[in-house]
Amino acid sequence: MVSVLAFGSFGNALVARLFSRHRQNPCSMYLLCAAVMNNIFLLSNIPLQVYITYHGDPTVSSLISCKLRYYCPHVWGQMARYFLILACIDRFALTNINIHIRSLSRPSTALLLMIITTVFCHVIAIHLLVMITVTNERCGPVGLYYTVYTFYLLIFFNLVPPVSMTIF
Repeated sequence: MVSVLAFGSFGNALVARLFSRHRQNPCSMYLLCAAVMNNIFLLSNIPLQVYITYHGDPTVSSLISCKLRYYCPHVWGQMARYFLILACIDRFALTNINIHIRSLSRPSTALLLMIITTVFCHVIAIHLLVMITVTNERCGPVGLYYTVYTFYLLIFFNLVPPVSMTIF
């Protein structure tokens, strides 16, 4: 985990540095935001996971920290995935023969879509703040919600991103 944190943070920092020079390119804007969100995800999630491995889960003593432990990394990881989808859509739009579709590849459109994606990712994950709980010294989904949460992850994390990237 520590090597993933070190190499991942370094790689994301290089990607962010590279794409920050091309901020007028919509695809670069998406990739820059994805790199930043991946870095935030790595820097906030991996140290906590390493701590939990060796010292136990501190979030089981506080329901709020338990809910935030699931919600924040979930949203940040989801945003990074969906920014990559937007980059693929942008490249599709830019290379399309239809001028109306090609005109969607603009920095102003990219900014608007990034704002919409950020709001969407925060809103669609609200169920985590409501349903995640501490039960039997364990922080996480329980009961029927565990099944619903598994299907949610399957669809929005494991199915939509690769299928969308493949299509575009």
